[in-house]
Amino acid sequence: MYVLTVTAEGRTCNSSQSLKVIIRSVPCIPESLVSSTSCSDNVVTMSWVSNEAVSSELYTVQAFSADGLFSDSCSGFGQSCDLTSLMCGVPYTATVIAQDSVCTSAPSQAASIRTVPCVPDHVTANVSCQGNNLSVFWEESAGADFYTAVLEDSNGQFTSCQSMNPTTCTVNRLVCGQTYRVSVTASDGYCDSLPSAITDVHSAPCMPHNIRALIDCQSSMAVLSWQPGTGAMQYTATAKSESGHVLSCGKNKTNCELTGLACGESYNITVLAEGQTCNSTATMSGHLNTGPCAPQNVEVQYSLSIGQLSWDRSVGASMYTAQAATDLGSVLSCSTSDTSCALYNVSCSQTYDISVTAHNNVCRGTAVSASTTLNTEPCPPQNVQTHLNCASDVGTVSWEESLGAVSYVAFLEGRNGHSLSCSTTSSSCSVTGLICGAVYNTQVRAIGEIYNSTDSETILFTSG
Repeated sequence: MYVLTVTAEGRTCNSSQSLKVIIRSVPCIPESLVSSTSCSDNVVTMSWVSNEAVSSELYTVQAFSADGLFSDSCSGFGQSCDLTSLMCGVPYTATVIAQDSVCTSAPSQAASIRTVPCVPDHVTANVSCQGNNLSVFWEESAGADFYTAVLEDSNGQFTSCQSMNPTTCTVNRLVCGQTYRVSVTASDGYCDSLPSAITDVHSAPCMPHNIRALIDCQSSMAVLSWQPGTGAMQYTATAKSESGHVLSCGKNKTNCELTGLACGESYNITVLAEGQTCNSTATMSGHLNTGPCAPQNVEVQYSLSIGQLSWDRSVGASMYTAQAATDLGSVLSCSTSDTSCALYNVSCSQTYDISVTAHNNVCRGTAVSASTTLNTEPCPPQNVQTHLNCASDVGTVSWEESLGAVSYVAFLEGRNGHSLSCSTTSSSCSVTGLICGAVYNTQVRAIGEIYNSTDSETILFTSG
């Protein structure tokens, strides 16, 4: 600002000064224009240096994007002002001018403005079930040089991944059974954007553990139980035998019943935990071994007082017990690891119900064969007596009937070699043709449907 007066100069004297007139020069161009970006709200403070000692000038900052589509401005009487309406992720160039009531300075040297990167949009997350890895995707943000995906799990623990890729990054080896809250921020190395909208994603459920199996030998059923896996919604237990037999059970409990187990099998047990996005599988240590199959084709080879039993080998059996029982409760048995054994001291005139039971270290006494019947030989006739009719020279032999006998034969063996016999279905029979004065050894044999008795005790019979 200048004060102008005019004085007239004569040859000898000068006039007095005229009235003072104030003259303003054009405002000086502001210098050292710089920008400072607030990362939290994308407000840019523009500051400059003024050459005026006491300034009454109005300063105006104008900022334009490189393509001219966006602009913002601010004004103030000091040496700074704030640009508050800048677009995120768009670089601007700004100048400042000084204005008084009459004139406006030329624009200052341009200053560059870096705005905060835009918030990533359309964030999605996918879990790779095989490795329990998480891939995060988003749309590219204006102004970003790299991105950070932040994952917060159900326990408040944080995991992150950074990527120069404009649309994705991956976090490996997620913790099982967690719900992750995922957000993405964009960065240019100076400022970070606000976090994106949060999206939830579920990692694979933790594997069930402590799997156990308890078999019921009577019903060919097993109860499976396990400790739950975090994050599992339901479970499916599967049993697969070496022969390919498959059974399954389960839903939303930590136990289930496997029915229809095959005999003589060894099952591998797995439990599948089903989560919202992925599944996990655990395998029971060891195997579920079932009871043996019942013996088949039981056969009896019988000779007096001895029953020789045989049968086909049963799948899964390590030991066999054969048992023969009568209606009166008499029981004979034999045990073996082979497929045959002998029953001794088998009684005459008995009907035996014979069965063979297979055992192993899992089940005993439940795998019983179909029964087969053994009708033993009649017992030897008892109380054998003889009678001679002297008038007719007819000899009669009598005895007590034997249970199970269908007929009888009486044998008379003379000491002189002369032999006679008679047969009957009753308890006596008669012989003729006796030699007088001969002594006969007399025995009776009971004839059965299959087997015959041994001969009775010998009775001496003397003819007349």
